[in-house]
Amino acid sequence: MVRSRFRLAGLGLVLTVSALACQSRGPLEVNGVQTRSLSVPAGTQFGIRLSTVGPGEYVSPPSLSDSALQFLDAAFVGPNNPGGPTQLFRFHAVARGRSIVTFQHSEGGYSVTDTVIVY
Repeated sequence: MVRSRFRLAGLGLVLTVSALACQSRGPLEVNGVQTRSLSVPAGTQFGIRLSTVGPGEYVSPPSLSDSALQFLDAAFVGPNNPGGPTQLFRFHAVARGRSIVTFQHSEGGYSVTDTVIVY
């Protein structure tokens, strides 16, 4: 059961920054999938969207391994997933480097990890 929650925790695909740059819908935004990486240019604001299944949510702020990123804020966003909430975590890529972002779930005892490379 925890394993299926783990897989469903980060619904969607991690999109590359180049694909997102082609869209003109505002700041960069990706869907978080466990143990994926993405690259963003320094000075960019971007978001990671996470969905959960069942009770609980991802704790804010997430853990950052490096000062290459600055956490800005988190919010619940739609459309609502019938299984649980969707959250958007926003960051600012402040300096070149690599940061591991860990999102801890409040109920399931699991986490989602993304690696962000700032170039």
